[in-house]
Amino acid sequence: MKLFSRKKEAVEPTDLAYPLLQLQNADKDRPDIRDVWRLEDAVRGVQIFGGIGSGKTSGSGRELALAYLRNGYGGIVLCGKVDEKDNWLEYARETGRLDDVIVFEPHGPYTFDPLQYELNRNKAEGGGQSANLVSLFLALIKMGNRLDGGSEVLGGREPFWILALKRGMTLGIDLLRLAKLGKQFVGGQSGSEFDLSVVNIARLFRDMPIGQGYFRRFSKLSPPSSYDQYAALQDWADQSYTIYALTWALAYIGQLEKQLGNQGDGDGNSTFRLRRESESELRVFEAVSSYLLSEFPQLAEKTRSSILEHLFAFATPFRSGILADHFAVGTSPEILPEETFKGKIIIYNWPVKKYLDIGIYAQSMSKIMWQQAVERRPVDNMTRPVFMWVDEAQYFISNEDMMFQTTARSSRACTVLLSQNISNYYACMGGSNARAFVDSLLGNLATKIFHNNNDAVTNGWAAETISKDYRGNLTLGDSGSTIGEEFQYQFLPKDFTLLLTGGKTNHGIVEAVVTVAGREWSNGKNFLKTNFYQDLK
Repeated sequence: MKLFSRKKEAVEPTDLAYPLLQLQNADKDRPDIRDVWRLEDAVRGVQIFGGIGSGKTSGSGRELALAYLRNGYGGIVLCGKVDEKDNWLEYARETGRLDDVIVFEPHGPYTFDPLQYELNRNKAEGGGQSANLVSLFLALIKMGNRLDGGSEVLGGREPFWILALKRGMTLGIDLLRLAKLGKQFVGGQSGSEFDLSVVNIARLFRDMPIGQGYFRRFSKLSPPSSYDQYAALQDWADQSYTIYALTWALAYIGQLEKQLGNQGDGDGNSTFRLRRESESELRVFEAVSSYLLSEFPQLAEKTRSSILEHLFAFATPFRSGILADHFAVGTSPEILPEETFKGKIIIYNWPVKKYLDIGIYAQSMSKIMWQQAVERRPVDNMTRPVFMWVDEAQYFISNEDMMFQTTARSSRACTVLLSQNISNYYACMGGSNARAFVDSLLGNLATKIFHNNNDAVTNGWAAETISKDYRGNLTLGDSGSTIGEEFQYQFLPKDFTLLLTGGKTNHGIVEAVVTVAGREWSNGKNFLKTNFYQDLK
């Protein structure tokens, strides 16, 4: 395996035709120019399979990582094993990219609040929209549901739970926004009291008054006219955070109506905008108060408790501990997803083997936010490609990955997933649709690299992926030998168990079978058996 030197290439590393790797037929003495793996292949996604000790990390994984780094690409690295950070620091050292590496890890200096990031980003690009924030919430809740042994479809096949959570969280987000604006309008410093956070949304549902009549009683309140009077409402906060937030939201509505009244019946642009804003916010407030004080409290107890259980189970890790320390207290500019567009490499060193579910939560949040940022960035022929490197990918895959991969090529995003076998994916996804989802995701990854494997399911799947063809078959009989054609696997499942795994015994040679959708190699086939070389020093 050889890496191309940028100086010898006529095209830029941002051009889809740019060659990243020169593959060599394992049965030939020298490489063939037809066996080049280009950026246009990289942006269509890569899946690397290989059993323990197969050389997938030190072989094809290492060569791909070095190719991305040598060409100045930025990206994110998710860590399954505890040594993944050290591997990437060594790759960066070898390619002169150490200054571009940022390690985000527990007890380190960096923090990232995904909700605040989404709330504060450019409104013209969809930032601050409740629907986007709710989508993020649900993606993380579904991930947590999967970690607890369920599937990513909440409540089995019944969509009611998803719809109920969507509605409740949307209105909770709207209430926090209105309450914060209300306190600011009358000169108060809200601090983090009404910040958009997992904890505050959970508090709204926890302190929701249960029973009838609250909506009618609340609707008769007349908001006080001074900050001192509002400050006296702290007693309400001690009894019900929900009522307290609603009171400040009502203050905001009152201030808008007061401003509108002061402008009279003028029909200028400013009056028109203020009237439209006031009417819109009043509709939001009425929907919020009706839901929290009337509709939700009157749901059947079993229904209500089921919705709350999903929400509280998700919120618990963010109330204290290292997740709260790093994902609920602001965002460090150094680890914004957009930094990777400038060539930064962010290593999320929360290895699953060490931090278990917390490591999955932390890295999954970061992955989702990065994917969304990549999908909305403007792209042209000079846009720097970025990569997403996912070790032990079975822990991190989700429905969002399948959707992301459909647009990754146009976003100049290079996805690389590494796992021992496809059975890991099926087992970790869970649910009745796990196989269909995994097959769909892998179908959207154009490059498959198969190393030595002892998993029969993976080897059979790999042989099917490469597909069958007519092959010569020698038959011996009493009347002599005959040669016919038989439709059979081009690469037999058992042959994957015999691929070289590197190490001193094999002189550092790691064999793999590479197939790229729509690609014919120099051997005239849709797959190429090739060698990767380990660094044995």
